[in-house]
Amino acid sequence: MKVSVKQYAELLFEITQNKDKEEIDSILEPYINIIIKNNDTTKINIITQKFCQIWDEKHSIVNAQIICSGKPNDNILNEIKNFVKNKAKVNYINIKIIEDANLVSGGIIIKYKDKVIDGSLKARLKNLKTELVK
Repeated sequence: MKVSVKQYAELLFEITQNKDKEEIDSILEPYINIIIKNNDTTKINIITQKFCQIWDEKHSIVNAQIICSGKPNDNILNEIKNFVKNKAKVNYINIKIIEDANLVSGGIIIKYKDKVIDGSLKARLKNLKTELVK
């Protein structure tokens, strides 16, 4: 029987739920042996990615990128976190800050899930130009 990446990832999530490190260590060897027995070792990276997606969904976690010209101060960072938490309807957010010199004029771009919020000055000027041309 062919096992899909999603099935492997869901199984891994199920068998590791509410387990401590020692229990997980003892579970992983037979789990990996199943993957090897099914000749699916080439799928391990994809299984891991899918497992992480499932983990984040089940634990109400979202990963976000903040692209800005410089590192935002703590107050702004907290406001952004709260904004994304409310928009994504999650309890926790992992933020990766990317500094981009091209945004030197100002603004910020926020990416999470399949959403992009472009608050860069360049985007705002483009929108203003579009509105003025109408």
